[in-house]
Amino acid sequence: MRSLFILLLFAVSTIAQAQYPGSKYCFTQDTGFGSIRLNGLSDLQPPFTISAWVNVDAEPGINPIFTSSDLSTTGSFTSVLVYFETDSVGDFELVLSVGDYTGTNNHGNLEMRTRVNGIEKEWTHFSLRMDTNYNGQVFINGIAPSVNEVKYYTGSLNSLNPPLNGDTRIGKLESNYFKGELDELRIWSEIESYVDLHKNMCQRLSGNEPNLELYYRFDDDQNIIDDLSFNSRDGTRMGVGSSIVPSAAPIGDYSKALYGQGSVWVANNLGDTLTCEYPTVTQSGLVGIHAYYCYESPYINGYNAHNCDSVGVFGRFHARYPSRSNFSSAFSISGLPRAIAHRDTANKGRWSIDTVFTTYGVSKTFREWYLFSRLPSQPDLGPDSAFCFGDTLTLGMRDQWWAIATNVNSFQWSDGSTDTTLDVTTAGNYWIEVFNDYCSSVDSVNTFIIPELDSLYLDTLSICSNEVIELNITDFIPDSFIRDVIWSTGGIGTTYLASEPGTYVAEIVGACQTFSMIFEIEPDPVCSEAAVSIPNVFTPNGDYQNDYFELDLSSIRSYTLQIYDRWGTPVFTGDELSSPWDGTVRGRDAAEGTYFYVFNGMGLNGERVEKTGSIQLFR
Repeated sequence: MRSLFILLLFAVSTIAQAQYPGSKYCFTQDTGFGSIRLNGLSDLQPPFTISAWVNVDAEPGINPIFTSSDLSTTGSFTSVLVYFETDSVGDFELVLSVGDYTGTNNHGNLEMRTRVNGIEKEWTHFSLRMDTNYNGQVFINGIAPSVNEVKYYTGSLNSLNPPLNGDTRIGKLESNYFKGELDELRIWSEIESYVDLHKNMCQRLSGNEPNLELYYRFDDDQNIIDDLSFNSRDGTRMGVGSSIVPSAAPIGDYSKALYGQGSVWVANNLGDTLTCEYPTVTQSGLVGIHAYYCYESPYINGYNAHNCDSVGVFGRFHARYPSRSNFSSAFSISGLPRAIAHRDTANKGRWSIDTVFTTYGVSKTFREWYLFSRLPSQPDLGPDSAFCFGDTLTLGMRDQWWAIATNVNSFQWSDGSTDTTLDVTTAGNYWIEVFNDYCSSVDSVNTFIIPELDSLYLDTLSICSNEVIELNITDFIPDSFIRDVIWSTGGIGTTYLASEPGTYVAEIVGACQTFSMIFEIEPDPVCSEAAVSIPNVFTPNGDYQNDYFELDLSSIRSYTLQIYDRWGTPVFTGDELSSPWDGTVRGRDAAEGTYFYVFNGMGLNGERVEKTGSIQLFR
């Protein structure tokens, strides 16, 4: 988040890098005074809500935030002023002044002054709203001040001159310039609800929200300040002395708020969570807390964490009213096996490194944490591994000198242990995360338990003459399971070349046991010679012996058979699908004697088989 930072005294910014996440504008007195002139919004009228995050100096005088006026040709104007002021008795006040008078002096009609002692030099959120009946209301850090801290005045109240000629300014009123930091300025043409106030207070807007008239994030180091609402009321820098420094305003991409007893949490896409809670509320009045998360990476100690596997920013904001003492709460961050960085108002938004922790008590208004990793060398656990049931497998780096030679100073395994090796007795996926201080890299490995095996009988194989089949044990069992193989033929090794039918047995000495693998090989009929054997006698007399003229076929795919009598008359025609001849002709018994046949067949190997001859039929 970027915000506006304006200094009246001789403070000089120590960080001036441009275009990195978590920055803000800074206007310094040593090169002049600065402000922003808005394009439009000079005719701002109730109802409206003006809100922003500020970190202000409580020096004597006027400390302006927002000023606008609508000057007509007759000299009458309507104006809205928002500024901080130290009054005559030393109270620090936030002032909303709305005027509708003729002339440019004695500005007034209505002022709402809220005593805000205690917010000086501490990031604070304010929300000022006014309805069409000129009823005003103020919220500081999401909480309405008590009635004795808000005063209302009417009439000609002071001699401040609002900007003329329809001008609208941020950070300037007459010769007074804002002194401090400004972030997330929003102006609505409606009364923002109490629910929306808490929802949006620590969260960036999209810019397309209904009735959002102006939205400045101050996120670009440009002369033109982008209005992210649909109205495009961009602002222009006036004066000199602008530079960029990190913002410590508690703003995230999304947030959750809790006002009262209970807990609230937010999470990132890795499952890390920030949980904030109030076990009890002992102070009088309402207090609250915001937990938020931001996708952006900050600029840390001269190093752009975008290049270091950023996983985002968690933060919390204690929504206490300034005049009340701090309250008791706790928070926890889960899922973070790494160190973290933090920033707060004490160091003007710069980051420093914390060690890993689980719970802090409350000591500051808010604190923000950034989670990231500067990647060390990639660990290597080697390939997936198998081991025997009941054994122990030790996992570790393939190169024992790896951790010494690389930027790694700690380890964490998937079970939470921190040794350089891990002993496992069950199958599963195991990972190790190695750390370079607050950065990490990960490798994982799968482990398998070798099953206990009995003798394996494989499907029967077929072989042709002059063919060789490779029998390979590793087609069925991983090579890592095998120590030695002895074949029944006397061969050794995981493969054997078989050239003839038979039974081949491989005795396998495995990693965990000894067992057999049995291969059966038989002749392949497709490779055999096609042949037919035809009888020369048959006796179809009904004695169930040789009653049919049956062929003995070998490797024949198809055929035709024709039988003739002695005069050449066909008496039977058949094929591979028909029944054999039963010795009848057109339903009557054929006469005894000599008959002739013609056989034409096709072998499985494509070979043609032709045969002729005679047969004797006896009854």
